[in-house]
Amino acid sequence: MSHIPNNPSASFRRRNPHLYPPEMFHPVDGSLVHGVATGKQPGAIIVRQSAKPTLNKTETAFRDCLKLMNPDGFITEQAITFRLANGVRYTPDFVVFNPLAGTVDAFEVKAFMRDDAAVKIKVAASVYPFIKWTLAWRQKGDWKIQHVKA
Repeated sequence: MSHIPNNPSASFRRRNPHLYPPEMFHPVDGSLVHGVATGKQPGAIIVRQSAKPTLNKTETAFRDCLKLMNPDGFITEQAITFRLANGVRYTPDFVVFNPLAGTVDAFEVKAFMRDDAAVKIKVAASVYPFIKWTLAWRQKGDWKIQHVKA
């Protein structure tokens, strides 16, 4: 069993940042803060989560429409990543599971389409044919949708 020093020197902390993250130390005097300020014990792994929203305004508006169209569906937001090829991954904006209909729908919301995004959604439709792939965009205030075929 290894022992982690309670009062490490600054050089030891620099050499072992995985053991001593910066938030474990008082910003003024550099003394070790035990559990109170961080809520963790010294040496504990700290998981950082992003607080910024992941959806833009267009995607947020489409999510609201999806909720109205699928009241019984379970909607995930940029939560499922599909492996398309060796090292190539694709994460659609929304995946909707509708247990009553027994369907899985994936939606990509775009203000404009780049070439790589177009290729990825077409490849995803061919690799995962049991999922209904849909591209959505807004045109003059109305939603336009296009089903993507393999």
